[in-house]
Amino acid sequence: MHARIAEIKARCPDPDATMNRIIGLGATHQGRDHQIDTYFEVSHGRLKLRQGDIETNLIHYRRDDRPGPKDSHVLLHAPSDGDTLKATLSAALEVLVVVDKQRDIYWHGNVKLHLDHVAGLGAFVEIEAIDRDGSRTREELHDQCRHWMSTLHIDPGSLITQSYSDLLLGRVSELPGQAADRGQQIVTGGVPSEEETVTTPPTERPHMPISVLTDADAGEVLTLQRAAYVSEARLHNDVALPPLTQTLDDLCDELGRRDVLAWGLRERGRLVAAVRVTVRDHRAELGRLTVTPDRQGEGLGTRLLRHVEEQLPEAVDAIELFTGERSEANLRLYRRHGYQETRRAPAGYYDLVHMRKILNTARSGSDSGGEPTVRHCQST
Repeated sequence: MHARIAEIKARCPDPDATMNRIIGLGATHQGRDHQIDTYFEVSHGRLKLRQGDIETNLIHYRRDDRPGPKDSHVLLHAPSDGDTLKATLSAALEVLVVVDKQRDIYWHGNVKLHLDHVAGLGAFVEIEAIDRDGSRTREELHDQCRHWMSTLHIDPGSLITQSYSDLLLGRVSELPGQAADRGQQIVTGGVPSEEETVTTPPTERPHMPISVLTDADAGEVLTLQRAAYVSEARLHNDVALPPLTQTLDDLCDELGRRDVLAWGLRERGRLVAAVRVTVRDHRAELGRLTVTPDRQGEGLGTRLLRHVEEQLPEAVDAIELFTGERSEANLRLYRRHGYQETRRAPAGYYDLVHMRKILNTARSGSDSGGEPTVRHCQST
């Protein structure tokens, strides 16, 4: 199917209020769709495979990234077997990024409205005015976008010019509302590179206390984890990293164990960073230090690293972790905080770098007994 679409995308500070306005204007709710969009490297336009409960489509589109209504030219194919198609495309093309979102879909005539919650990015509203048969002019489609934008009280300052994939890949230097107070580019990856400093403090950010995470937080932790590890998967050309394939049940079990300690940072209720450690006698194994892509480079990873050291039982004399050899920002971060490489172990086409930090030299020297045993809990 070929379609011409005029569309806008914007941050949505109050999804409930926006939903009530959409329903009040007579739009039909098609349903809530959990969509996984896998973007592939192509020479022209964008190519993604969308897999959801309502919509599963292979989509190629060309769109100008600019403020206001944007023109998109879309080719869409509904495959009978999305998983097989994904495997075929992944074998032939490089996977750029995976976007995980919950999407509420509404229709009002030829206008399609989306309320999205995107893992690692937050809440958004989209308006698509669609022409499938050439019966509407470009101006009519743009007018429909502007009408709905006004009706839904969308602030022009909240408009997003890029795709979710670009935001997650860090191809933009700022998000709406952050330009005045952030002097850095968004950094992608499991943890922030502290070399990507904020030259002007983000004064609009509220203080974020560190809180304990339990199995009741597993859903949020998993969403954050998957968003943060997309860039790691790309760096290592490995979409089967354990943080990306871990199930919710497995994570619930892990967070419910007595030997696992977990902490997180929340901003206005949203989980933006997390870490967990497993305590084994005199050793702690640090894993899954994650920061949401739009908040990396702000020192949140450093705060959690320091908090872990402060909160560990006194009997713990060393912290161990490992990360992929291509995660240079992560390696720099850990080295600055006193972690030293102990060994490397092959993991397919790359090595895992095992590291250790001694917390109590006297105790560690008396019972180290050689190389530590580190369980498979990648900490990038």
